[in-house]
Amino acid sequence: MGRVVLVLLVLVVGTSSCASRSPGGSVVTAQPKLVDLAHILPADLDPTADCAASKDPTPKGVVGLADQLNCIEGKGSQIAGGYVDVYLFETPAALQDSFTAINVTYNFFPASAGKTCPPKDSGAEGRLSWKNGDGHGTVECYGTSDGGHVYIWTNEPAQALFFTKVGKAISFGKLHLWWTRTGCCSANM
Repeated sequence: MGRVVLVLLVLVVGTSSCASRSPGGSVVTAQPKLVDLAHILPADLDPTADCAASKDPTPKGVVGLADQLNCIEGKGSQIAGGYVDVYLFETPAALQDSFTAINVTYNFFPASAGKTCPPKDSGAEGRLSWKNGDGHGTVECYGTSDGGHVYIWTNEPAQALFFTKVGKAISFGKLHLWWTRTGCCSANM
């Protein structure tokens, strides 16, 4: 007679980072559950209409990438036509390492950046910390050589990084207003 083998597969997903003791006495740390990107997108983005899985090459030095979307702001947005790239990382360390790599790729120098976003001069750079509700991270801003404007920010609890670029028709002030009302601080969290 043949044997019957029963295989039981158990999948455990941690929902928070916490430590517990295993029966052998060693410390076991549960990893945080990865966030669904739709829940952290800027509030004016419709993930089904405005976003698609990224086909862009990953910037050099980006590590631990769990997911990536490319989005274009729709006609109803304050920054209509603006690009929003969203990166979700597997760990906080991957987020920080990749943030540094993206700064190198785009020639952003945090040490020389001012402490305001938007910067006082369109050719200047700015960098500061932000916090709103459960979200917090770093925001960076700078003008591009073609007259456009960029905001890059992290949402550390979500292990996410956002890269937004608009053309010169959208002012730094308008981009900043969008970011504070829709981008960082009013996401679908």
